[in-house]
Order: sequence, then C-alpha cells, then structure tokens
Amino acid sequence: KLIKKTASIEGNTNLDALICGEDKNGKEQYIFIEAKFLSDISKDTTYNTARDQIIRNIDAAIAKVDDVDDFWFFLLTPGIFKTEAFGGSEASAIEEFKPERSRLYCYKMEEYLNWQNLRDTLPHRDNITEEGWKTIANHIGWATFEDFNKVANKYMAVPTEEAAMLNDFF
Repeated sequence: KLIKKTASIEGNTNLDALICGEDKNGKEQYIFIEAKFLSDISKDTTYNTARDQIIRNIDAAIAKVDDVDDFWFFLLTPGIFKTEAFGGSEASAIEEFKPERSRLYCYKMEEYLNWQNLRDTLPHRDNITEEGWKTIANHIGWATFEDFNKVANKYMAVPTEEAAMLNDFF
C-alpha cells in the first residue's frame, strides 16, 4: 500500500457523488466526483483558507481509501469548459470567448495533474511516497455532462420522456 488511512484535516466533505465498486479482483474502488454546472469551485474552505474545493475533496478522498490505486477523482462540468490537458473542450458558439479559461477549476485541475503540486498542496500527507503522488495525479480526470448523457442514452434499455428532455438539453 502506498498510503495508510488517515483523517483529512478538515473532516467530512460535501462531495457531489461517490461511486463505489470492485475491480475484477474484488478490490474496492472509489470514484469521487465534484460537479459544477455553471458555477465555479469555491476558493474558500472552512478550516484552511489556503485550500480550494478541489484539493479539499482530493484530500478527503485520500483519507477514505486504503491504497491510492483505489482512488479516482473526476471533475464533472459542461464540455465547453474542459481544457486541452484533459482532452479539450466541446465545440460551441461561445468558443471564441475561451470558456476553457473562464473558471478557476480550469487552472486548478491542470495544476493538480503535476504530482509535485499535489504533494506541495497537501504537506500533511507526508506518508505518501513519490510513486503514490504520481498515482494520485494519474487518477485525476475530467468528465462532462455531455459524456454522461451519451453514455446514458447508449445504455438506456427503454427511452423515457426524461431522457429525451435531457438529450434535447445537451
């Protein structure tokens, strides 16, 4: 194991979604999701004002898992905000206004792709190895509401009126 289970310095967090499951070997896996529709991440946290909402959620996620191999963190936003470092933004009529640079989370997500930035932002996690930090950074991703809509439509057994409304929205 690359880390041991320890408490976050801020305690529990209000995560938007947590998906729990097992890998093919029966080992528990956790996907922590922070969703932002048109709002930005909070730059203010209750106990440590030097942290932002993303790093706070990543810290709480690290506290939950026994092994960083079991950790995954995804930001969920509209596709127009997704940066090139995560695969690029969706084509849009407002593309010329650089929406992928209009939110604080655009910058913070790219910053946290670098394992040294993660380590430096979470100095109290001194029990994590360099390899552990690299794993954490590699397990940070960005999903879009449009992606979720495509997957839901593809795997939905019986189309519903709600699904059609959701499809129209996206």
